[in-house]
Amino acid sequence: MPEEQTPPVFEDQLPDWAKSVVAEQEPYWQQFAALATRDGRVTGNAVLAQFVNRVYQGETHVVAKVVTDAGNIIHCTKPEMAELFHMPKWIMKDLLPAHVKALTDEARLV
Repeated sequence: MPEEQTPPVFEDQLPDWAKSVVAEQEPYWQQFAALATRDGRVTGNAVLAQFVNRVYQGETHVVAKVVTDAGNIIHCTKPEMAELFHMPKWIMKDLLPAHVKALTDEARLV
């Protein structure tokens, strides 16, 4: 799948809810990147909330903890993020209430 091409965005063009544009290097791998879904039947819009370590077959891997706007948490690798979401453009100032609730609820279960 070819990389999406987007025109440059300047800081004065930021939406009210964004604190900055996504850096060009590793756009999918930035905390609080706003993620627009590619297919709403699979998942909704989301935010990359945190990075977490996961052990798979004896090796530790860093994955993204992604929280959807509906409050569902999914763990994604970089290729999975590119498959599920359009290339992010914005870094959010704050998490939405649904994001905070999902992360708080998850922390209570641990």
